[in-house]
Amino acid sequence: MLHKNNCFQITSFGASIAALAPPKTLPELLGDRGYRDFTKVTADTVIGTEIIFGRWLPELSNAPAEIAAGDPAFWNPKPPPPTKAKTEAKK
Repeated sequence: MLHKNNCFQITSFGASIAALAPPKTLPELLGDRGYRDFTKVTADTVIGTEIIFGRWLPELSNAPAEIAAGDPAFWNPKPPPPTKAKTEAKK
């Protein structure tokens, strides 16, 4: 959760949108009085909300072939060699 200038951002990662669904509703979690207090404070203090669902698009995030051809070592780096600890763990 990010808090900056009285703005809160909550970020959650999941394999699908279904992973973002809470197991219980907010009224169930807070109880009658807690939910009533929460809705009053929210109504009195919240100016607005925004929900953004993002998705990584590799086709928009990778350089086209003609750009990558200008410096192949930069645009297509080799993976780093395995560390000594990983090599020993495999033995």
